[in-house]
Amino acid sequence: MHLYHRRDEPSARPGGSSGESDDVSSDLGPGHRDAALAAGRRGPGRGRAFRSHATDRLAVEITEHTQVEDYARPTEVLRPLRRAGIRLSVDDAGAGYASFRHILRLRPGIIKLDIGLVRAIGTDPVKAALARSIEDFARQVDARLAAEGIETGAELACLAEIGVAYGQGFHLARPADLP
Repeated sequence: MHLYHRRDEPSARPGGSSGESDDVSSDLGPGHRDAALAAGRRGPGRGRAFRSHATDRLAVEITEHTQVEDYARPTEVLRPLRRAGIRLSVDDAGAGYASFRHILRLRPGIIKLDIGLVRAIGTDPVKAALARSIEDFARQVDARLAAEGIETGAELACLAEIGVAYGQGFHLARPADLP
């Protein structure tokens, strides 16, 4: 399992060996002013600078801190980032309707399973069934699925059996300071 991480988290490679992953995620709520800044809406040159570092290893993560009624604005703000090759990630899948609405409306390249779905997944067949369904959906729409909050070997084993290839959590690695 690959560890999907933010810049402030260490990473792990498949098979349990530690090492630096090249994937980077930045959390931005759909109404977050930094999303506009990243897209070039705030100040000359700022958006270009952000996009100049664009790569398919960089992701902007959409969170549920703000309710979204109209997806036109977030879609407009995210369009230049996507054109530049930056991936979109939706957080907290399985936590509620809003994350599924984000997935359906924004079409992310990365879907992150909520920690509440991951916790004790190996002993709860209903959680495992839902995770399996989300994994199948992600595969069908060509998105990566990442599990948040993996804290035990049993959770990791169950997620791997389901087919989840990316994850983050204390079982894989502890957060570390940036170099």
